[in-house]
Amino acid sequence: MLGLSFVTTASDALEGLSELTPAQAAQLEGEVVYLDVRSSFEWWQGHVKGAVHIPQQDVSEKAEAMLNRDTPIVTYCAVGGRASRVVKDLEAMGFRVVPVTGGGFKELVDAGLIVTSPTQGFR
Repeated sequence: MLGLSFVTTASDALEGLSELTPAQAAQLEGEVVYLDVRSSFEWWQGHVKGAVHIPQQDVSEKAEAMLNRDTPIVTYCAVGGRASRVVKDLEAMGFRVVPVTGGGFKELVDAGLIVTSPTQGFR
């Protein structure tokens, strides 16, 4: 996959992409909403700063109230499987969404995204 250094907007970045690597997703910080679809237990261990948390099993029920269709959404989980699975549901509801695959939360951290947890604060 190509890097995203040439991209001017998040919508341009996501055009034609069916997935993002963690490094590509990290380059979009501030331009997209990060949607964490991991369990609540995983979320409280740490998550991307500013991410929206909707566990995978709750996405269909809660997305309408918690997400904005005007802002591109990048989904992530622990390793990529759950993030990929929610894409169809969100797209059917009219959201613009791309999953992080080829890695997950740990790789997003390694790519430089700021994360937080209740016990550690920001890092």
